[in-house]
Amino acid sequence: MNASQAQRQGFKLDTLFLLAGFAALLLLALWAGVGFQLTEESRNIRADGQARSQAMVRTFAEHCNYILRQADHATHLFQALHNQSNGALTLHHFVHSELNSAHASRSSSALYVDTPVTDSTAQSWTIQMSRRLLWKDGSFAGVILVEIDPLYLVDQYDYSDLSTQGSLILRNINSEMSVQRVGHNITRSKMQVSITPMRIDGEHMTEEKIEVTQIFDKVPRRYNVRELPEFGIQALVGLPISDTTQRFKMYQQMYFAYASAVSLLIIVGTTFLTRQTLRSRRNMRAARDAEGILSSAAEGSLDAFYILRCVRDANNEISDFLITHVNQRGAHMLGIPADVLRGKLLCATLPRFRDDGYFARYVQVVNTGTPLE
Repeated sequence: MNASQAQRQGFKLDTLFLLAGFAALLLLALWAGVGFQLTEESRNIRADGQARSQAMVRTFAEHCNYILRQADHATHLFQALHNQSNGALTLHHFVHSELNSAHASRSSSALYVDTPVTDSTAQSWTIQMSRRLLWKDGSFAGVILVEIDPLYLVDQYDYSDLSTQGSLILRNINSEMSVQRVGHNITRSKMQVSITPMRIDGEHMTEEKIEVTQIFDKVPRRYNVRELPEFGIQALVGLPISDTTQRFKMYQQMYFAYASAVSLLIIVGTTFLTRQTLRSRRNMRAARDAEGILSSAAEGSLDAFYILRCVRDANNEISDFLITHVNQRGAHMLGIPADVLRGKLLCATLPRFRDDGYFARYVQVVNTGTPLE
């Protein structure tokens, strides 16, 4: 293999490697883009779920707060009626209770909230709201008490915004007693809640990681919490992680389908271009081989051998012939070296061909296809 052949072979390999490399870069960029987009989608879906959960827990807390405020208004009303009637409204069965003693030891008439455990075995508890009652002289006259079962706050809440696996929880901060609703199932249990702030770069808080223990159905959920410190309770809303996971899987399947289709197009296109390149090279190689055989036959011939190509003017008329090949014997007959003749115009280099009528004969051969004898 000479230097020219080695150079051509290297060029062929370089072209194929460039084509394959370009296709590989396209595939790499495509799937890297898919990975980046899926990461962004996962982040956006998580943020949307977090915002939705926060909105729901805020609404649930406002629902609970509204009912408890209404109960507080009832204690206000009874307190006012009691003071106006100078004690005509009495509750004798609370006289010796601990609640009565708690108010008797206080000088304030503000709302007093307690959440006693009524049955530790059944994990039952109530929200007690009471106010101090006074005689006209300002002395202690007793208490007005309103008890609310937290089950009422959870059971009467509109559940349509949550999924079937969504969870509503009302939790006593002090005793850790809780009421949880999932679908139509309501349970009471003792529950621990751990709230851990999650930060980025130790500076910017993005969200809170809330861990809840003693969930009866063991469904993993992402929780948000809102405290009602005045009433000593926490409202929690938990959205199942499977909801966001299912949405992410839908996007993942869609992106994978599109990326796979584009990847298939790239592979098919690259394969087609590679085959076309190889076919073109085979054709070029066959043409060069035929040219070499023709050149060898021409050089070995005892006759003069010329290959002429038509040169046409603006009117598409043959104005001259370009000498593309001439053997040594033909060049010797013309008295000009073969290397000098190749690529030259016949009549411009040898005007006698036009003057002697050979040019007109050559044109006749081209136009009629009849060989010149």
